[in-house]
Amino acid sequence: MGGRIKRLLLLLLFSWGSGTLLSLFSFFGFPVSTLFSIGAIVLGVLFFKKFHKLGHRIAFIALAIFFYFMGVITMAVAEYARQQQDEAAAAASLILQNII
Repeated sequence: MGGRIKRLLLLLLFSWGSGTLLSLFSFFGFPVSTLFSIGAIVLGVLFFKKFHKLGHRIAFIALAIFFYFMGVITMAVAEYARQQQDEAAAAASLILQNII
């Protein structure tokens, strides 16, 4: 029983790490994005060395894609909120300038 939980936690950890690195890869420019892609490749290779069953490998890829999309959506929402806050601050500043 303990071995199954350990495998599940390792599967989640490796796939979360790869998905997160890939989502960071899509948000940054060339020099930094290369490091994120190499990190994701290294995590994938380490996972494939550790787990030899086809089901584990398919689950890893599926979960990495899921975590990638969750990371991209989270960063897009955060960026949108930051832009809206900047626009609101600029509008408030303009209103204050017109009042004074």
